[in-house]
Amino acid sequence: PLKIEAVTGNDETVSIELKLEASMHDGEPAIQLSIAHQAPVEAEPEQLVERAVHTDPVTGFYYRQNFVERLTDKLDHRVQSGARGLAFIRPDKFSEIEREVGPVASEEILAELADLLRRLMGDNDLAGRFGGTVFTIVLERGSLRDIEAWAENAINRIAEHLFEVGDQSLSLTCSIGLAELGAGTDRVEDLIRLAERAHQRARSEGGNRVELEETSDESTRVKRVDALWVRQIKSALVDGRFRLVHLNIASLNGESTRMFDTVLRLIDEQGDEVAASDFMGTAKRNKLLRAIDRWVIGASVAFCAKQSSDLVFIKLSHESLLDSTLCTWIQEQLKAANVKPQNLCFQVSEDDASQYQKQTIAMAETLRGLGFKFAVEQFGIGRDPMRVLNNTPMDFVKFDGSLMQTVASDHPLQERLRGFVSSAGRRKVGTIASRVENANTMAVLFQIGVGYMQGHYLQEPEVVLEEVVSAQAV
Repeated sequence: PLKIEAVTGNDETVSIELKLEASMHDGEPAIQLSIAHQAPVEAEPEQLVERAVHTDPVTGFYYRQNFVERLTDKLDHRVQSGARGLAFIRPDKFSEIEREVGPVASEEILAELADLLRRLMGDNDLAGRFGGTVFTIVLERGSLRDIEAWAENAINRIAEHLFEVGDQSLSLTCSIGLAELGAGTDRVEDLIRLAERAHQRARSEGGNRVELEETSDESTRVKRVDALWVRQIKSALVDGRFRLVHLNIASLNGESTRMFDTVLRLIDEQGDEVAASDFMGTAKRNKLLRAIDRWVIGASVAFCAKQSSDLVFIKLSHESLLDSTLCTWIQEQLKAANVKPQNLCFQVSEDDASQYQKQTIAMAETLRGLGFKFAVEQFGIGRDPMRVLNNTPMDFVKFDGSLMQTVASDHPLQERLRGFVSSAGRRKVGTIASRVENANTMAVLFQIGVGYMQGHYLQEPEVVLEEVVSAQAV
């Protein structure tokens, strides 16, 4: 079902669900549209007690102490994939508004602000009223870039909103500081301090902006963590402790093509699964990407030899773009496994395609000449996406997942994507949307004309290869 917020003639908001079902009418195929009104669900007594004891009655967010307790629990539980961040949110120059409307009316504005933030939150997000005019929200998204995109969308929505107080209509802006939940932020105090420091930078720059405090900037800590990860990566290559999982890429136009994107995992020495985002930074700094790329290619070829698939997407790093021996090595792998080149699509990021334009064009032309497909991923967030689209020979372009976080409600972004889709269509380049998380986003992408989509809304990642690929092959 598509969840919609409708506005009545009395300017009241009503939550409804639209459901589309295949049907028959007079013997002909038809689509039945059902509209259901979502009546408010009465809370259980336990929930009422929880709300009364642990949440702020004005905003409905957790009190500071209760929020910190739940944040501590989140830090104790490591996520398998994706990113988590803490947003430190505070209205700009709110004391001036309080002097204008008074302390009681100012609380009404904060309640309305909290309600606006709540509508932007995801199911797994955690919100607290940290004190006074400060709100804190733990955000769980696909990547750190998605968290930044959420924050950017939040400050834009707040700035556009009119807050009604009696007969007055007021506007306000907010500054948001972000800190990543990860290595180096094992203590709640450190995490909150980093988010608050980022918020102070945002306010000092004039407000109405987002600032990110990246915890990985401490060079001594990075070196110490890198030393541990380098050993893990090298031993995983030798011991066969990498795993390849896939995400289904589905057609938005009803095609039955079986296409998969590959995602890498590492099994650590304790047997726990580690997302690639946790160690790829180390691999990049220590020039291990080439070896990892070759493992992924070898594993993908083995997958294609055993499983029926029309197309498997494989990421190439900038180290592989600069590797003059790669194409010959890939041909040898395919020949040994008896796999056809048209079953593989190699993809590079828009950033790498822009930075290494000459090498990317040469690689794309060579691979396509051998029968492979070529794609550019993380598209639409660089300085000049159209230059990459116009100059790079490609079969597919994959829009960056951060764009999908706000596209359902961001009309200028929708028009921007529509322009990309139109340009790609004239070049016979297929379009794929990454990290689609809900039905509303999928519906907007269909209207824009995007051809394919992938994401956890469609399917959770599944392991497709667990056997050892020889380290000698890489």
